[in-house]
Amino acid sequence: MVSAIGNDVLGTKLLEYIQANGVEASCIQVTNAYNTGVVQVNLNKNGSATYDIATSAWDKISLTKEMGNLVKNADALVFGSLVTRDNLSKNTLYNLIELSKYNIFDLNLRPPHYSKDILMYLMQKADFIKFNDDELYEVAGF
Repeated sequence: MVSAIGNDVLGTKLLEYIQANGVEASCIQVTNAYNTGVVQVNLNKNGSATYDIATSAWDKISLTKEMGNLVKNADALVFGSLVTRDNLSKNTLYNLIELSKYNIFDLNLRPPHYSKDILMYLMQKADFIKFNDDELYEVAGF
């Protein structure tokens, strides 16, 4: 797993959970500069969700040689569009995509955190794309 967490209570609990379940955690960066990410989900009366996503550690993933080695040796790289919210994490993803044998793109469109150009680039790099119905209609409109 490649990600970043804050050096905080949530980050500590998350890392403990990941390690306890046998997930490789050596490429999870821990930072004092940002908190562990939390997403506030709000449902309207029709059940449609909106998302409040503050800047957090996962927006600041720095590329390391160890990440490159992990991705080169993995069967696939699974990623979503939210990693592209910040240029640092976006550039890390772009580098890892080039090292991966098989790219799986799970869109996870969360307005306003995506652009047509970035989505088109990621879809072109993907070997497999996972859409939900709303995402499919959104992308089909491009």
